[in-house]
Amino acid sequence: MHWHHNVREIDRRRWCDPTAGIATAAVYSAIGWAMAGTAAAGGYTAYAQTQAGKAQQARNEYDASLAERQAELTRRTAEQNKTLEQANAAEASKTLAQRTAELEGKQRATAAASGIGGGSVTTADIAADTVTKAKLDEAALRYNADINTWAIEEETRGNEWMLKNRAKQYRIAGKNAVDASKIAATSTLLNTATSVASASQYPSKIK
Repeated sequence: MHWHHNVREIDRRRWCDPTAGIATAAVYSAIGWAMAGTAAAGGYTAYAQTQAGKAQQARNEYDASLAERQAELTRRTAEQNKTLEQANAAEASKTLAQRTAELEGKQRATAAASGIGGGSVTTADIAADTVTKAKLDEAALRYNADINTWAIEEETRGNEWMLKNRAKQYRIAGKNAVDASKIAATSTLLNTATSVASASQYPSKIK
């Protein structure tokens, strides 16, 4: 009501004093342009804030995907290394068995050349000792392969967990960035609306 009263007073003065009317029109025009500029600036700032949040989320999603791909690569590499470890142990066991057989043959040949019969206790003891040592060596090969395979698996699980957790944190950070940008944009729009509303009340203060 007060604003309408002042507008009527301004109109009365404008009719009584033409220059006052021109000045009043200029004030209204300036206020209008200022309000429009404030609204435009606030809208642009809010838009920029929202886009910045989305851009940050996109970067975080890329980093999260990269971490997940690295986790997958780590797993594939670990499976290959475990397979290779067991294959090497199997090959080493095969080579050991061949050498053991060759050694047994040489021992029997040496015993025969020395006049010791193949069925003697000494020959049997030597052969049994050779086989026993060969079995122990083979067991050691298998044990070492199993230990190495276990170590590979444990290290891989730790790396997988770390990488997947990193991907999760990237996505959480991305969501937080979007949420923060929305809050900032909303605050900007509210502040802009307050500023525009305040500016629109200026004519009521003209006397």
